[in-house]
Amino acid sequence: MPNFRRREIFFDELVPDTVGHRFDAMEKPLRLGVFSFVYFLLLFSVIFAASRLIYLNQIRGVFYANRSLANVTREILTPAPRGVIVDRFGESIIANEPSFSVFINLADFFRLPPNGSGDTQFGTISALSGTLGLSPEDFSASISAVNLERQGELVVAKNVSLDDTLIIKGKHLSSVYVIDDFRRRYRDPYAWSHVLGYTGEVTPADLTRDSNLDLGDAIGKSGLELMYDDLLRGTKGAIVDFQDVLGSTIAERAIGSPVPGQTLSLTVDADFQEFFYRRMSLALQNLGRTSGVGLAINPQTGEVLAALSFPSYNSNIFSDPSAASARRDILNSPLQPLFNRFVSGVYNPGSTIKPLVAVAALREGIVDTNDIFFSKGYIEIPNPYYPDQPSRFLDWRPNGWVDVYSALARSSNIYFYYVGGGFEDFKGLGIAKLREWWARFGLDKPTGIDLPGEKVGLLPDPSEKEARTGSPWRVGDTYNVSIGQGDLAITPLELLSYVYAVGNGGYIYRPYLNSALSPKINYNLSYLSPQFAEVARGMRDAVSKPYGTASLLQNLPFPTAAKTGSAQVAGKTKTNAFTVVYAPATNPQIAILVLVEDAREGSLNTVPIAKEVLYWYATNRL
Repeated sequence: MPNFRRREIFFDELVPDTVGHRFDAMEKPLRLGVFSFVYFLLLFSVIFAASRLIYLNQIRGVFYANRSLANVTREILTPAPRGVIVDRFGESIIANEPSFSVFINLADFFRLPPNGSGDTQFGTISALSGTLGLSPEDFSASISAVNLERQGELVVAKNVSLDDTLIIKGKHLSSVYVIDDFRRRYRDPYAWSHVLGYTGEVTPADLTRDSNLDLGDAIGKSGLELMYDDLLRGTKGAIVDFQDVLGSTIAERAIGSPVPGQTLSLTVDADFQEFFYRRMSLALQNLGRTSGVGLAINPQTGEVLAALSFPSYNSNIFSDPSAASARRDILNSPLQPLFNRFVSGVYNPGSTIKPLVAVAALREGIVDTNDIFFSKGYIEIPNPYYPDQPSRFLDWRPNGWVDVYSALARSSNIYFYYVGGGFEDFKGLGIAKLREWWARFGLDKPTGIDLPGEKVGLLPDPSEKEARTGSPWRVGDTYNVSIGQGDLAITPLELLSYVYAVGNGGYIYRPYLNSALSPKINYNLSYLSPQFAEVARGMRDAVSKPYGTASLLQNLPFPTAAKTGSAQVAGKTKTNAFTVVYAPATNPQIAILVLVEDAREGSLNTVPIAKEVLYWYATNRL
């Protein structure tokens, strides 16, 4: 049976091969214009693409970078409380009070329309400026200073009041948020201002010092807050808002809890510090004076037990948003209350330098304890230019015959003119030896205290004096520095450190406030113990003898050794008064310095302060 299966027929089988073909046609090359057209089309495309890239990256780069921030998830950094500071007994002297801080999320901010009222960039700036008292110019400058690659938010204001917080929240600004924060509250802020210092917000200048900071962070600005800022600062936490393309929050998740700063434990005795402040503040008020220093150190370790600088200031106002006027008053005050006198002040020490001069004279063999000199109240040096007008150098009163003990107890200038500069046939130490001995005790070097801004003493230099004044160094200049006047100036820390070394056998320690540090000997002068013993006897006589300049300290619960001093300054129109004392007189546990600037009656204004401070310490601590 025939196979009638159907076969598929394709189109190309139905069309003859010759259809559509011309047997007389031939191929021709394309015209040159076609290639030129394609070349210019390609060149135009490349130029267009390059121009577009330049436009997007250079001309509109900032705009699109800001817009790109709006498409990422929002990360809100949560501040960490700063570490607390406690005294030597663990008593807290700083508290972290709850407060509010206003932040602006830059991603959300740049997504807003630039102009218009309400929830726009301009409206947000206006609303925050009006509520928080910020100028729009400052606000814009702060935004410009932000490094957008590493900081997604800007602190607009810290320590915002509850009322202002409620007002800001009521404006419903989508790029603004308020978080719980902390602010420093200092116990007895006037008493602690120069020890603890204060905190403030990070400024653009701070960013150049530490790249880990962000604008608006709270950092230490002075005192221990600055010195130990890294230890106290803590680590911020973070909360992430996951958002959709419309900016609506999908989820919120904490990616890190804030870690509080570490606790800083001090060597300072809080109750003693505050008593010392109250007593000295009252004395200055009664004298009608404003400036001075109070200092107490443990002579066996170098631990700072109390440290005061007057005038003081209220350190709490630096965390109070309503105290802008008070802050300006402090910054502009001619009394310079922010100046830390016990660390940065440099003073003529007056007669408090005499124990060191005595140590040098005894060690160099210039005198021994049997040598005596007569003080009739002055000595005179012949004047080669005017023989009838000799140069007269005064004692503070006629003291009669004095040896090293009574010279220290009575504070005789004449004795130290002799041993320092010499007189007639007696050869003294001379300025070169004096300078050498002062340097040996570290009076021209920092003590190394763990506070910022320490200055060093200025030792007399004949060549420097001649270059500065055009006058050569004379014996009268040596007389002046031998009694702590003229071209000799040291810091209160340097002065008290050398004085307590007389009592502890010759060890000058680094002063320190962080109890985690260990005692460190800056200068071991124990080889001078024979000379220290003789000088210590003179300093005990200053208290125990009726003619001693510190005899008011006699009836304390323990024996003491002391030296008083008065230095004329400001063209001899003012007198700075000192009292330095260590106690007990043997194996001392505390050394005190009291300085009153522009005192009315010299050391008579400082000894009573030292007495009451020592009495408190004896009855409450020893």
